[in-house]
Amino acid sequence: MSHTAHTALRVCCAPPIRTRRGRLCCAASPSSSAASAPRALLTTRSPTQPTLGVSFWPDFFYDAGGDSTAAIVGPLLPDGRRALEFTVTPVTAVNGASTTILGVPLPPFVNIAILPRSLRGWFEPATGSCSLDFDASFALTLFGLPLPSLSIVAPLRTGASSGVQRSGVGAPYDEASGELVLAAVARVQPTGNVLLDTFLQLPADALAILPATLDFLSEEELAERSDAVGTRPPNAARGALAARLWYGIGVIAGLQFLVHALQP
Repeated sequence: MSHTAHTALRVCCAPPIRTRRGRLCCAASPSSSAASAPRALLTTRSPTQPTLGVSFWPDFFYDAGGDSTAAIVGPLLPDGRRALEFTVTPVTAVNGASTTILGVPLPPFVNIAILPRSLRGWFEPATGSCSLDFDASFALTLFGLPLPSLSIVAPLRTGASSGVQRSGVGAPYDEASGELVLAAVARVQPTGNVLLDTFLQLPADALAILPATLDFLSEEELAERSDAVGTRPPNAARGALAARLWYGIGVIAGLQFLVHALQP
């Protein structure tokens, strides 16, 4: 056993969590400081099904695989849960480089920036259940013109989540792979902008499905993986493909319009 593992076990006052590397980590005891508390690293995985939806619109296939954020793991509580308090880090924007709808990339003039305010909740080691509240602002721009932001608190759960119009089901943490799926349905309230509220038929439900991995790490292990924390680089190839595709659609539509206009 390494010196780091010995140190972690010596200060451990609560039942340990086994990390994906097979090492034992433990949540901070009430007397330990945040600096010595074990950490958790949440990393999104590329989805195998549509992951975002709002109102009556078809679901989006949104790929933020590789985005990650670290959390401080709190002490084991009497109810068997451990608190998770994540650092606010950037999130991949919803645009043609990350998102398709009905198999077609979003057009290059559409961009939704996701601006997180907080991400916190709890993890239950005995069951693999996890619950995180994601508070964020969604800033939409069309043709470079900003529209009012949508403020959403998404209750991400490994269980079932349902609303008036939509529902989704997550999956609990798997100790062997470190994988879990978080699902959330949030009610989006009107913004006061007639165009946006009509376009999205607000108020309406928004659905999010987040496949991810959750790694429990010591401070040393997290430091080794510090480069992994944050937003992944944008998919330049997919963004370029989206631009070419929509350019082609625009050219075809323009030619069709010209043909009809020149007809006697």
